[in-house]
Amino acid sequence: MENHTEKRHRGTNFSETEKDLLITMVEKYRTIIENIRSDAVCRKEKDRAWKKIGIEYAALSNRTIIENIRSDAVCRKEKDRAWKKIGIEYAALSNIKRSTIELKHKYENIKRQLKKKVTENKIEILKTGGGTAHHEPLTESEKYLHSMLNISVAGLDSNGDR
Repeated sequence: MENHTEKRHRGTNFSETEKDLLITMVEKYRTIIENIRSDAVCRKEKDRAWKKIGIEYAALSNRTIIENIRSDAVCRKEKDRAWKKIGIEYAALSNIKRSTIELKHKYENIKRQLKKKVTENKIEILKTGGGTAHHEPLTESEKYLHSMLNISVAGLDSNGDR
């Protein structure tokens, strides 16, 4: 019994310019993509938004759409459309072809890494024991994305801490 598993094809790494471009394009659709609702209708809107992002990314790659916290405002369908459009715009401005799924996964990874970096920096700053904090400064694209995601990255202040 031989196990014939095909090796997954690995795409090329995103350059810093490509990451900046993706973040900029996602901003346009952020109300759809970051919507916390997960029902079937919203899921379709999100998929449509991602397809739009893919399309826009392939075509123009300087447009934006995706991060919604308001659960009642935008649905999954719009998010899917937005991602597809971003993918099209991205492909137009980039010489590397990326699928909508690749763009979506990269954006989610960038967000996850940013949240981790912001949290680690906050922990470093709040450490006791004197001395200076050794934290890693945010890049320009990270600052831009942080401003887009402000509440979901920074968290909310607790009234119990006062």
